[in-house]
Amino acid sequence: MKRVYTVIVLVGALFFALCAYWQLNDPDALWWVAAYAFAALAGFATILKRLPWRLAAFFALAALGLGLYYTWLVVSQNLHYFEDEAGREMMGALMIFVYMLILTRRARQYRS
Repeated sequence: MKRVYTVIVLVGALFFALCAYWQLNDPDALWWVAAYAFAALAGFATILKRLPWRLAAFFALAALGLGLYYTWLVVSQNLHYFEDEAGREMMGALMIFVYMLILTRRARQYRS
């Protein structure tokens, strides 16, 4: 089971590193590059057993809040999930949230 977690975390870290790179042409690139880069760095820190679980949990809550904000924006304005910028940002924030939950669980297991 430990190997499965390690593979999931490594694939996620590589995925978010690529996402950070792909955001460079985005209108609000600074925020999204930082968010995706932090998720990638947190993944690598988890593999090295250096991620404090409270930091991962805090970032998970921040990503959840951002995801809920964008969800409200998309639903209230009747936007399309993949065609509008807010819909794509909602998906990005929720992907970070799920990944950070995985990292939080893994970091807590290392602490025990």
